[in-house]
Amino acid sequence: MKKWGGLEYFKFAVYILMPITCSLYILDDDRLNNLIKRYHFVVYPPEQYDQSDIQEMIRVAAEKREKRLDANLSIEEKMLSEREDKREEYYEKRSKRHQFGIQPRSKSSQDQDQE
Repeated sequence: MKKWGGLEYFKFAVYILMPITCSLYILDDDRLNNLIKRYHFVVYPPEQYDQSDIQEMIRVAAEKREKRLDANLSIEEKMLSEREDKREEYYEKRSKRHQFGIQPRSKSSQDQDQE
């Protein structure tokens, strides 16, 4: 015959009742307010800037952003114009080759030369 484990029942009861009693104890409004006042977990610093200062910072940041965007656009335009110049140069060379009947060598003609 198996004995009933009284210790197991006690541990199970503590496992179930401990969180419930702690929650009920702490969630009492008076106790919760006292705990919050006693232990300051989050301390916010005093406000350093006025609303007008913040608006000024936003305006300055927007101006800097606009300058950066303008600089990027000018660089992009320069790169596009260089690309277009290279493309035109390539097509000019290509058209001159076709005028004189110069064809690029194909692989088959290179293979025939090597043999």
